[in-house]
Amino acid sequence: MGRIRVLVVDDSHNFLEGMKTLYERDPLIRIVGVASTGMEALDMVERLRPDLVLLDVRMHPMGGFETLRQLKADPAAPVVVLTTFLGNEPECRAAAHAGADRFVEKSRIVEGLADIARQMAATPLSD
Repeated sequence: MGRIRVLVVDDSHNFLEGMKTLYERDPLIRIVGVASTGMEALDMVERLRPDLVLLDVRMHPMGGFETLRQLKADPAAPVVVLTTFLGNEPECRAAAHAGADRFVEKSRIVEGLADIARQMAATPLSD
């Protein structure tokens, strides 16, 4: 498998720009797009077909959990990793219940995303 194609979804412009800059030369991860709303994310997933969506939990007007539910309604949905600044046990359980593949606190995003990318690269995607 080549580089993991990632769509980053967050309502923080600084976070989006930081992720693009951080991964622009990464050998495993390629940021194929950024979105600042859930609706924009749904459209971009359909157009770009990323392997992974990094999705902020707290966005407005459509939050991460609702965006996640709509993404996972598609049988061909990408891997979805929910993110937030302050992860807690109830939020982690809610993420799993909503269909998230993983949950990563933003303070651990660099190592968390690297781990996920390595796991995905080691596991061939089914067609």
